[in-house]
Amino acid sequence: MALIVRKSKSLSDKEKTMRTILLLLLTMMACWSCDPMSNYRREMAKELATGERHDSLFLGIYLGMPAKDFFGHCWQLNKQGLVKEGPQNASVQYVLGELKSPGKMYFYPDFHEDKIHKMRLTFSYDAWAIWNKEMYSDKLIQDLIRIFERWYGGEFMEIKSKKGHSVFVHIDGNRRISLWIKDDMLVRGLITDMSIDQGDKKNNNVLD
Repeated sequence: MALIVRKSKSLSDKEKTMRTILLLLLTMMACWSCDPMSNYRREMAKELATGERHDSLFLGIYLGMPAKDFFGHCWQLNKQGLVKEGPQNASVQYVLGELKSPGKMYFYPDFHEDKIHKMRLTFSYDAWAIWNKEMYSDKLIQDLIRIFERWYGGEFMEIKSKKGHSVFVHIDGNRRISLWIKDDMLVRGLITDMSIDQGDKKNNNVLD
């Protein structure tokens, strides 16, 4: 009888140990699933795995657009009065009329094998002033997220960059859209064709 009692006690200890391990694993999984960066990486892998392409940007411009076509298209947009040269002729300026207060978007692409690979964006309200808090970038980025969710569909997730800044990201298929605050006045954006860098560590950097 004594032997049976000791055996029963031993099983109880094992059960407690297993329960403790299971609880730790569940806690770790819960923490991992709540981590925005982990969610972002899972979302990126899932979207790339679909093989779908979403190349549309804005104003008839698209990811994969040949450089020659991009410059010719911008020339036509300029002739129509829809865009103009940005500061120092380093970007294209577009009046973003959908903002709650008048503002502008400046854009210029990066090219890969002479085709658009990334589109770099900068935004600001025209009425920005150091004393006008309603025109600060923290208000502007929320305004832009509202517009971009209408343009591209879906919602933006908030993650933290390596420097601790909040970055708002939307991914569909090969297209990743990132928005973040540069300073009190400016919001920056980046639209990337992730299929070009597939398998590259740079895919994890929403600010590359």
